[in-house]
Amino acid sequence: MFEVGNKGWWYKSNLFDKHEWNGQVLYLDLDTVVMGSLDKFF
Repeated sequence: MFEVGNKGWWYKSNLFDKHEWNGQVLYLDLDTVVMGSLDKFF
């Protein structure tokens, strides 16, 4: 999936590459606290 030479947290920058993904992507970082339903995103 991430074949670019990025290392460490730099992999996160690939989330913005439109050529990596098909359809919609919902990314939640490790420090995200979900306080309600995520149904409206799907």
